[in-house]
Amino acid sequence: MRSHFELATRASGAMRPMRVLVVDDNDLLRSTVCECVSRLGYEVVEAADSVTALQRLDDAEAGPVDIVLSDVFMPKLSGPALADIARQRWPDVKVLLMSGDVPGGLSRLYPVICKPFRRSELAQAMLDLLAAPAD
Repeated sequence: MRSHFELATRASGAMRPMRVLVVDDNDLLRSTVCECVSRLGYEVVEAADSVTALQRLDDAEAGPVDIVLSDVFMPKLSGPALADIARQRWPDVKVLLMSGDVPGGLSRLYPVICKPFRRSELAQAMLDLLAAPAD
């Protein structure tokens, strides 16, 4: 059986490890999600807020980010607002939002995974995201 990473790389056509930016203002949750994403075979970049996330996305030396995995509710700039900015500035970046309480209509804008989630659920959500046609 192939690893999730092999499937994700094949789905995206990437010739390098795929980079996932994990954004959450809760340190413990962010750390847990980062570990989960890393175990799926992705390279992980993390940010404690949306402002830092935008800086990480803008860091050309670090390389491009393929997926932004962001909490919905954060101070200053919400996950959906971050997603809107990221998609405008980096049109190829994929966005997956995560929340324990999904506001009505949000899932029509961006895919959302409900917390708490299992690693297998995150793996499937990320593969679905990578397989989705570009907007």
